Amino acid sequence: PPEKLRQAVEDAIDRVIEFMKTGDELVLALDVTSFVQAITQAVVDFTIQAVSALPEQRSAGYEAFLGEFVATLETLDKGGIPLEIPSYPIPDTDVPVIAGVVFEVARIDPESELGQAVYSAVQQDDVAGAIKVATASILIDLITRSVDELVSEMDSGPDGEILLAAPASVVDQLKGRLALPRTVLDIAPVGRTVAAAIALAALVAIGALYAPDWRRVLRWAGATVLAAGLATFAFWGIGRSLLVSAIGDVVVKKAPDFPQTFSTLVDDVLRAAVSEIDPTFWLPGTVAVVAGTALLGASFVRWGRGAATARQGLPPAASLP
Repeated sequence: PPEKLRQAVEDAIDRVIEFMKTGDELVLALDVTSFVQAITQAVVDFTIQAVSALPEQRSAGYEAFLGEFVATLETLDKGGIPLEIPSYPIPDTDVPVIAGVVFEVARIDPESELGQAVYSAVQQDDVAGAIKVATASILIDLITRSVDELVSEMDSGPDGEILLAAPASVVDQLKGRLALPRTVLDIAPVGRTVAAAIALAALVAIGALYAPDWRRVLRWAGATVLAAGLATFAFWGIGRSLLVSAIGDVVVKKAPDFPQTFSTLVDDVLRAAVSEIDPTFWLPGTVAVVAGTALLGASFVRWGRGAATARQGLPPAASLP
């Protein structure tokens, strides 16, 4: 289900962000426990649907049918999908033989309900039906072995979850490439405080230089704050682009044997982790742009009676005799 994949990716993003903020161990992995648990049913359902859609092909003779029938079962037993299902009228005396072949390949108890269903299908010359009924049993051992082999190649989480993890060569290189951004994040709170203090001191200095000309004070202050906000966006945009490009190719280059899907997911995880950190930078930048624009705009506004008389070219009322 999409929500399972979404949750796995979001958990991976959280772990990368936690590393970026705290320097804890970088775990670049996806929890695929739910996917592995769903493999068996998914493969069985897929194969049954594929077998159900196969055309039936009448064999040239009974001997040819026997060979084609056994080959069809062996194809399924190896995890493949046959091109067609053979059919031919089965003599009553050979029904136990044909059913026995299915029981042996599919490892079905003839006395079980499933075994009775297979026998009934063969008895009615419904070879396709017998194969469809037996498909799950034919595949189950192969799927179990395949899942065990798959899990053996993966990492285990602290709570027993199955993790599809990037190799150490990838993680170590990512740590190196993320060292500078981590340092920036560590000093960002101090930097914001220092920047705010410098900005306040600059505004006070501008006020002292140009008072009592409040329009000039607003104009210089607004332009300065606006420029600071735009510079924040420009530098963060450049820095973010460099960061994404620096980490985006690590998995592909360092782990070429990884499935393309996993490489794509990890790439998305890293990009999303960078995006999650964006507010640290763009929030002060937005405040600066809005405040600077407001101050700059206010410097061009004229208020009150003095503004009206100025538009008429008259001296202010206070200066008239």
